[in-house]
Amino acid sequence: AECCMSSPAALRAQRLIVPLRELYDQACAVEGNHAADIAAIDSAFEASARNLLHYLAVRQHDIRPLQTELAALGLSSLGRLEAHTLTTLQAVLVALHRLSDQPAPTFAEHPPVTFFTGPMLLNQHSLQLNKGPYVPAAVRLLNGVLERMSTHQAKKRSMLRKLSVSQV
Repeated sequence: AECCMSSPAALRAQRLIVPLRELYDQACAVEGNHAADIAAIDSAFEASARNLLHYLAVRQHDIRPLQTELAALGLSSLGRLEAHTLTTLQAVLVALHRLSDQPAPTFAEHPPVTFFTGPMLLNQHSLQLNKGPYVPAAVRLLNGVLERMSTHQAKKRSMLRKLSVSQV
């Protein structure tokens, strides 16, 4: 087993665990930051709302280098995780741990949707939101979440600019 641990694939898998776990943890943190928003949503949409927050949290980052590395290992490139974000991140983390001969990680969070329920809910809710009384409320809620996330990104960019200037 020791020879396998030093294989290029095992080393690559081990190196990817940290950045992927950081994405996962940030997705969970964004959900926690929006607990009041989630509580205000009709319970029929709660799982989808939580998943949307996870997805938006991941998409706040440029994950292209990570996607390339994951694809080189034959794993999900995270390109189609919108319907089941946490489930996808958990599955890829488990695979990376196995490839690097580490014990499988544990997760305190229970994903709101699975590989099977996520796409069904996404389709169902898309139809409901586009045809029902939820349209104005959904637009207001989504707009509020996106504004707060945009403000957060602007603050991060400003701090990075200051850091870059101070290093010159």
